[in-house]
Amino acid sequence: MNVAELAKLLRVSDATVQRWGRQRLIPTIRVGDTIRFDPEMLADWMESQAFPSPRAPGDPNEHEMSWQDMGELAPQEFRSSKGKP
Repeated sequence: MNVAELAKLLRVSDATVQRWGRQRLIPTIRVGDTIRFDPEMLADWMESQAFPSPRAPGDPNEHEMSWQDMGELAPQEFRSSKGKP
């Protein structure tokens, strides 16, 4: 996953993702000057950080992160089964 893809997923700017990567605030894979992200590493990191779900303010119980909230970052076996029998 590249910077632009992660920025879109997290709803932040590319510059923010790049800054977080340089500051080692999120797990990165560096190939020369290129920053890449492993979806499984990010999912583990988000879970360990208790990353808040992008839901509207309200009942605090609704702010628990679920595997489905992480979309394509979630391991395949935890992804939503929408469209599947």
